[in-house]
Amino acid sequence: MSQRILIACSVGVFLSAGLVFLIQPLFARLLLPEFGGSPSVWNTCTVFFQTTLLLGYCYTWLSTKWLSPKKQIVVHCSLLLLTLAQLPVGMQLLEDDVAATSPAFRLLIMLTLSIGGPYFAVSTTTPLLQHWFSNSRHRFASDPYFFYSISNCGSILGLLAYPFVVERLFNLDAQEITWSVGYGTLVGLTILCGVLTAREPGSGAIPSSDDNSGKGLDGEDNSSTQKMIDRPMTSFRRLRWVMLALVPSAMMLAVTTRITTDVAAVPLLWVLPLVAYLATYINAFARRPLLQFDRLRQILFPALMIAAWMSLAGPDSQLRAVVEIILFLICGIVLHGELAADRPSTEYLTEYYFWMALGGCLGGTLVGIIAPSVFPSYVEFPLILVLAALTQQECPSVGTGRIFRAVRITATVLLCGSAMIACFFHVWASMLATTSQFVGFAALGVFFLMNHSRGFALALALVLIPPALLPDINSLARKRTFFGVHEVTYEEDTESGLRVHRLAHGTTIHGEQVIAPTELQKIPRTYYVPTGPIGEALTLAGAEKSSRKVALIGLGSGALMTYSKKGDEFNFFEIDPAVRDIAQDPNLFTYLLQGEGKQQVIIGDGRLKLAEEKEETYDVIVLDAFGSDSIPIHLLTADALDIFMSRLKSDGALIIHISNRHLDLEPVPGRYAAERNLPARASIKAATHAIVISKSEELISQLSKLEGWYPPRRNASLWTDTYSSVLDVVNFE
Repeated sequence: MSQRILIACSVGVFLSAGLVFLIQPLFARLLLPEFGGSPSVWNTCTVFFQTTLLLGYCYTWLSTKWLSPKKQIVVHCSLLLLTLAQLPVGMQLLEDDVAATSPAFRLLIMLTLSIGGPYFAVSTTTPLLQHWFSNSRHRFASDPYFFYSISNCGSILGLLAYPFVVERLFNLDAQEITWSVGYGTLVGLTILCGVLTAREPGSGAIPSSDDNSGKGLDGEDNSSTQKMIDRPMTSFRRLRWVMLALVPSAMMLAVTTRITTDVAAVPLLWVLPLVAYLATYINAFARRPLLQFDRLRQILFPALMIAAWMSLAGPDSQLRAVVEIILFLICGIVLHGELAADRPSTEYLTEYYFWMALGGCLGGTLVGIIAPSVFPSYVEFPLILVLAALTQQECPSVGTGRIFRAVRITATVLLCGSAMIACFFHVWASMLATTSQFVGFAALGVFFLMNHSRGFALALALVLIPPALLPDINSLARKRTFFGVHEVTYEEDTESGLRVHRLAHGTTIHGEQVIAPTELQKIPRTYYVPTGPIGEALTLAGAEKSSRKVALIGLGSGALMTYSKKGDEFNFFEIDPAVRDIAQDPNLFTYLLQGEGKQQVIIGDGRLKLAEEKEETYDVIVLDAFGSDSIPIHLLTADALDIFMSRLKSDGALIIHISNRHLDLEPVPGRYAAERNLPARASIKAATHAIVISKSEELISQLSKLEGWYPPRRNASLWTDTYSSVLDVVNFE
């Protein structure tokens, strides 16, 4: 009987964790057509999942505190049976009055209505099964924390299965049904576990000083664990659990934001940082951790110093991004290792998981909700590094002998000294930020050598936070919204010597204009130069007509307005109001004032807004809605392209901007054109990659005569709203 309880609980924990994390990328994927490709979509979803997980753990803690084991089983199994009424899971849309609220609030409501009940129930299963098992007569019942590693293994399998298996083999409808079947199976398995544990109750299995709780599953001594178990429960201990869970959670979402901003808001890039995050948990709670946290802790503070030094490379440094990812892994292993080492006896198991979940939820809320609303730029990662330093009581380093001390002093002096010198060569930082960094680096070295962790954290804050908060010395405007950070800067053009304004989102320039009373002010730059693919296509499309009606999805600096002629009507569809404010500010850009035609800026998702238009309305549609270097997947599916093509007149053309450093997107619309038997041409020149799909051969024939235009490649699967895989278009060059 005991062995059956172990097997049933292990399978239940594994399946529960897999379902918890399988549904996260699934529903984030479902939300993309409604909310666009912003990284904040995934971050907000993660906050919802963490909050629901916290509520589930709170329910578990209180039920185990107030109810007997048999009553727990009855109550929880009843809850699971009730949630079956919400199956199969699916996206619930909102009424127009609710939809008009903030994107984050709207998203949270939709998730609550769609999967709130089942997700809450499934999130409670893992800690409850562990608690029920701890009350059994099984010989491992005194230390059931090994289930946490099983749980995280299930979580990782669920996460990796989605982008590599589920997303590639099943459409969204099939994915919803498959998850619902898995959930029904879990309900039955949980009831079985409840029946088995109720038939064979134990004594509570709370460890004491004279039992074998200090031994692992293999019988080996684990005295450090026993020492931690015997520690009294205090408010400080609970607070430390929260902080140790908060920092890696927040860091994981901050790293995800950076990756998805510069590549694509897709499940593959959502899950990889989360997999790494869960792997650190698995390592921490394993009976024999692969990586010892106490050894890695010795390099934590030197790694933080290197990160501080790398901040001098500027905000767009790719090497800096690599350092951040490495720091995320180090912090995860160290802090989760400390969290696991301080785990209490099974008497406090569910409470322990509650405080862990609270820390994870607070970390996610900080990055996903608070930071975009409060901070003008990406300040959260520097802040998280400061919090990581505050969790430590000292600044340990490798070795304590004379040689190690000498190496430590020499390396610290060289690192901080070179950084202080480099502060004087900052061309992008304000004087206040430079001064703060100079003082901070000096203090950083002193406190590190003094082994003073609190002082080190303060010095680290001086180095990292002011440069992130304060605008660059050449900054003219900076706005942060749910959709990211937009910043306008200026510099002197090397060729003309004239002042140039630049609009950047993430690490990519999305608009540039010469600011001078010359003809150069009227000529679009960067992706939109007249000799580039977009400029050539927009000039030729409908050129013979006295007036054109053009839809442009994505506003940027408004550079494409310069291609309008008298009688033309240009309708810009922009999802982010901050971009409209920047483009319409004559002190920043004047492109919208340069065109001869009429113009209108419409706030909202271009796909949804065009779906509301009448068919055959436009002569030309320009799709240029990429944020930073990230692509909005929902704008490249066959469903979306069908909408765009249906809004074109019989001789209309769709111009798609597909420039990307990481993904080769040409085959996606190329496949669509081939499937729909539509003439198309692609071009790569002037640092711009674009494809044109037309309803008639005339424009395509004209483009074919120009240099650099060719039939698009189509070696990719047809993307739809229910099926797409970014693995098909990864650029490995």
